Amino acid sequence: MRIIEEVMPLNYNNIFYKDTIDVAELSATVYRARRDKESIGLVFMPIVATGYNGKINLAIGVNYEGVLTGVRIVEQHETSGLGDGIDQNNSDWILDFDKRSLSNTQTKAWAVMRDGGDFDNLSGATISPRGVINAVKLTLDYYATYRTALYQ
Repeated sequence: MRIIEEVMPLNYNNIFYKDTIDVAELSATVYRARRDKESIGLVFMPIVATGYNGKINLAIGVNYEGVLTGVRIVEQHETSGLGDGIDQNNSDWILDFDKRSLSNTQTKAWAVMRDGGDFDNLSGATISPRGVINAVKLTLDYYATYRTALYQ
């Protein structure tokens, strides 16, 4: 619950952990944040990214307008000192997603710098950041397409 609250810092007043739906296409649970029955945001968890050493599980918060409220690593097995730099416990890299959206970040920017994007590739560990970036972008694309249905 701590990680879910980190990625959903909005002022909600529903019983967040009970207001959920399962999204088979993403193999994730969606936690819906509401204030006085008004939809204000969602948390997708776990969103699975592909890392160098296997799956990376993410929690992704998105406000109603489609802006990221936070992304956190829930579980990862990346190489210590290299790929594990994606983890909020090891660096601030993951915080670069905060306040990004499909409308304020160009499509080509959703990539590591080595590929012409906005995100640091974490020297020596490009596979892990690529996987996380792709999973976050995929989640935002899904949100943009199915926003109304996700809140019903």
